[in-house]
Amino acid sequence: MSTYTQHAKGKAFVNMHQGPSLLLLPNAWDIGSALMLQQAGFPAIATTSAGIAYALGFPDNERMSRSQMLEAVENIATRVVVPVTADLEAGYGRTPNAVAETFRQAILAGVVGGNIEDGDPHMAGMLLDIDEACERIRAARDAADASGIPFVLNARTDPFLRHPQLPRNAKLAEAIRRGNAYREAGADCIFAD
Repeated sequence: MSTYTQHAKGKAFVNMHQGPSLLLLPNAWDIGSALMLQQAGFPAIATTSAGIAYALGFPDNERMSRSQMLEAVENIATRVVVPVTADLEAGYGRTPNAVAETFRQAILAGVVGGNIEDGDPHMAGMLLDIDEACERIRAARDAADASGIPFVLNARTDPFLRHPQLPRNAKLAEAIRRGNAYREAGADCIFAD
């Protein structure tokens, strides 16, 4: 994909997040599903980490390699004309530098948006420490900004999914606390799960 085309897709995707209309992002897991969603008229497409993993015979939660995920993402992003944002799970790396590399490679694969979550893929049911999660978000943001491609960074926080022992009102408070911190760290959007 040419940088010009990717830049135009990125600008369009950023604008979709700033308009008055609700943006509904359907999830694709392979080229066929992405083409069907594009044909159905969706203005942009998201990838699903679980769908890609299951389609390739892996469980979800970073059980496939970064290169396998990025190959699937590239196959989707380079075969549709609409903007694509990728579910990059927890960033496929233990360090902020590794997360930055994942986002650099995803942008080279053609995406104009990416999702990073704060669940620890190596510790079932646990969230990353909020400071560590913010460092990872900053690394992703810096990598995206350095690319020169307009890019939407979505941060997902999982207190509802990964903290069953917390009372419901505490989960909401934790989601809000983390969401505010993630926006400060450079996320454009927040998704609470």
